[in-house]
Amino acid sequence: MIDTIEKLTCDTILQNPQKIAVNGKEYTVAPPCVATLIEVSKYISQIPEIKVASDGAMIMEVLATAKDCECFGDIVAILILGKKNLVTEKKYLWLFRRTVDNQKRLAKELLNTLTPEELNNLILEILRMLQVDFFFGISIFLRDINQLKKTKEEATASGQK
Repeated sequence: MIDTIEKLTCDTILQNPQKIAVNGKEYTVAPPCVATLIEVSKYISQIPEIKVASDGAMIMEVLATAKDCECFGDIVAILILGKKNLVTEKKYLWLFRRTVDNQKRLAKELLNTLTPEELNNLILEILRMLQVDFFFGISIFLRDINQLKKTKEEATASGQK
């Protein structure tokens, strides 16, 4: 079924969850929210720098840094679950409580079952759904306002001399 612009707009405004099929399993992607993007940003900052050498030693560089790339699983898990659903608490017999780390569980599952290509495609598909461009636009707008404020303060301070 092809989604119309009206349906996509409605789903975005109402924050309806969307479904994604990954490796034969269907996941419900949480509605986009700023807290999710902030949490993802923490893990993106952990991605190791992979240097591409001109002599074609990319395979060696990737293999040398792969041990530090567990954050990819966390990134995708956070994008799927959303900030609100990363950790849940289960109650047993009204007496016992157990905390479940949904993020780590899903991250491990994704890293153990997906190929690098599937993981890449999944990240791209979810980022398109989350409308990151709106967050980017807000960030730029607010940063520009902050820069204008500093300029006005500097002009006032220099005018008082």
